[in-house]
Amino acid sequence: YPYLEWLPSLHLSYRTKSMHNFSLSYVMRVSTPNFSQLTTYKDYDEESFSIGNPNLVPTTTHSFDGGWTKYFNHFGSVGISDYYRISTNSISNVNDVMYDDFFGRIVSYSKPFNVSTSRRGGAEFRITYRPKDFMNIRFYANIYDSYFKTHDILHNVDVESNSFSYSFRLNFWSKVWKKLEIFANANYSSPTISYYSTRKPSYSI
Repeated sequence: YPYLEWLPSLHLSYRTKSMHNFSLSYVMRVSTPNFSQLTTYKDYDEESFSIGNPNLVPTTTHSFDGGWTKYFNHFGSVGISDYYRISTNSISNVNDVMYDDFFGRIVSYSKPFNVSTSRRGGAEFRITYRPKDFMNIRFYANIYDSYFKTHDILHNVDVESNSFSYSFRLNFWSKVWKKLEIFANANYSSPTISYYSTRKPSYSI
């Protein structure tokens, strides 16, 4: 049904003659569940199924972002940016197992639900070094902090979690003899945790 929403946003930016760039923004968002998240019909896969939740309510999110970047003529740039998100009634999926008549056995399934309160913040430090016009080296360092509190509808208990994680990324690009491009990348992510799931540390080169 049609309804009215008030979704304010504010964006500010400022740049100095000495090549300092500053930015600040705030956005409020309201997200409504889609049809697949609300339907009570089961969506079957080969070994599992998913089902919606007609009791879902819209999600309200407040977002804050800020940043600073300094550019240098013969070096590159250095910058810091951060963000903060706080949401009420955000939608997540719960995964469990149950007996299903269609399969005739116990299978896994997923169902969306509203998380009471969740927030996530983070910051990024980045540096770009250009020793030559044909070469770029970029380094990124990120930290994240996340929190959620909700009621576990399956086990009828309150669940609360707070986690801290970080990641690093290094990129190299160069062009040789104006014909051959060379790329190299390295990444590392620390362990993370979310509702009913954890992720082990990972890296790649």
